[in-house]
Amino acid sequence: MRNKPITIFQANVAHARPAHLIALQLAFQHNFDLICIQEPWISREYHRKFTCSHPGYDTHIALDSWDEDNRPRAATYARKGAGLQTEQLRPLGQQGDLVVTISNGITVYNVYNANDRHNAAALLACQRAPKQKTVILGDFNMHHRRWEPQLVGSPTNGAAKFIRWLDSGHLTLLSNSGDATHNRGHTLDLAFATPDLLIWGASAMIENSLHTTSDHSTLTITIPLRERQRVHGAGKLMTGLIEEPVFRERLQLYPLPPCTGLATEDEIDRE
Repeated sequence: MRNKPITIFQANVAHARPAHLIALQLAFQHNFDLICIQEPWISREYHRKFTCSHPGYDTHIALDSWDEDNRPRAATYARKGAGLQTEQLRPLGQQGDLVVTISNGITVYNVYNANDRHNAAALLACQRAPKQKTVILGDFNMHHRRWEPQLVGSPTNGAAKFIRWLDSGHLTLLSNSGDATHNRGHTLDLAFATPDLLIWGASAMIENSLHTTSDHSTLTITIPLRERQRVHGAGKLMTGLIEEPVFRERLQLYPLPPCTGLATEDEIDRE
């Protein structure tokens, strides 16, 4: 049974075939388990349903019929032979801008949020927010001070609603707030995780050495499959076993800090 963390390579390749192929090969060379691509290259012969692939990965796209108005803008790749058991889910039906997979119990939402009638963030915000073992990542094309504190001007329409949805599931930003992910300086590529994954030690960062040549930075996300080992204390104090003379001696050698800020018995009771 696999215990090592799941690693994810996330990048918007701006419909460019060279950038898409570079992303797949970089991820393969660096042993990433999942690749989450936004704005993938696809053939203009839509009936062929052809996009970039890699022999080391299975391809997941949540759209069966492609055309000019409804084509894939998100694709997820799961590594073969890495001890992953990956299944594609379609909680929102056929959706070109959203791919949902579950790998060894970890659900990953790969999102491309466009500022047009295909708005994946608005679609997500109409659903119940996930509560556990979930990562939501991608290119959100949203400006807001939650993840771009230096933002000048108004937030993107719909950002406040999306944040309320995130907060309803206690989803927390994994990527660094304020770090530009686009060559024009904005923070567009984001990763969020449920509280349990934060406790387990989930993390995300921009990795400049894995740049795909597109106008977006590459994010790498690491998701442990189990909680970090805790350092346990000495255990519960067994008052019946205390030797009073020794206990008093220890108190004299290591006095307790004074109790401050509690002025009355009522305050102590409330505390």
